[in-house]
Amino acid sequence: MIAFDVAPLFENITGSNCNLIRAKTDDSAIGVFYGKNSDGNYRLAFLSKSQPPLIDSTNSLKVVQWSENTNLFWTCVDLIDERARTVYYILGNDLIAAALSKTNDADAMIAVKNRFYSWRKMFQRASTLMTEEAYKGLFGELFVLNHIMIPQFGVEKAIRGWGGPDKTAKDFSINDTWWEVKTVSVKSSTITITSLAQLESNVDGHLVAVKVEKMSDAYDDGECMVSELMDSIVSQIKEDELREVFLTKLVAYGYSINNEGDNYRYSVDAIARYAVGNGFPRLTHKEVPFSEITNISYELSLPAIEQYKEN
Repeated sequence: MIAFDVAPLFENITGSNCNLIRAKTDDSAIGVFYGKNSDGNYRLAFLSKSQPPLIDSTNSLKVVQWSENTNLFWTCVDLIDERARTVYYILGNDLIAAALSKTNDADAMIAVKNRFYSWRKMFQRASTLMTEEAYKGLFGELFVLNHIMIPQFGVEKAIRGWGGPDKTAKDFSINDTWWEVKTVSVKSSTITITSLAQLESNVDGHLVAVKVEKMSDAYDDGECMVSELMDSIVSQIKEDELREVFLTKLVAYGYSINNEGDNYRYSVDAIARYAVGNGFPRLTHKEVPFSEITNISYELSLPAIEQYKEN
């Protein structure tokens, strides 16, 4: 569960009112405020009685710090790239959670800075944008991470076992087995295996087919976008180092705030898991004896592998 949700607070601000509003955070060591700056950009602000550490801005976020007098210090995080709004809300939730985790204001501001730096790469502009197909694949992997891997293995082992950003690895490798995730349209009867390595291994594994339907911009079931799945996963992470591992993997996958991916919304229709072991129809390097052939892509019929489906 998310302890604090800034989205409705910001969305309910009317006009260009730049007055800061104090958020209701019981027993907080520092003051938490929200509103807009003089340029009309969203602003999340922290007020401390001790001087906070300096925090650098990013391409999409401007950090403004000043002292009101000798014992009141402001640290403001302003959104300057509107495309980052959804992720800005998640960042805001996480910064407030960091502040609330400490009992004195000096420690609270150090926690805010450390948490902010965990998110920095997410707010740098990517040189290339993710394709819709790549975005759909990321959505499927995060859905499996959130709904299968974390409940089964716990948040730390599941996140560390996610290898999706490393295109040479299985999507998930945990304990003595692995999972390869394929996200396809709801009407698809086949899945594409894009390399010999994807289903090749000395140990048995699992193929996971996630069937999704693309929905309109008006659709919202709470987990229909990558950002919503990311928010759910981040809210379960307690350690700063693990959070940074997860966010770094997202960036390595190609996700950043200037992707237009959150225009894509999906409804998960079904998830099917198949046991990949002896007898499962797949191509491996042994079946391709010619060294001149370095890679092969092929399609698997889902109805034809029904016998390998797991409960």
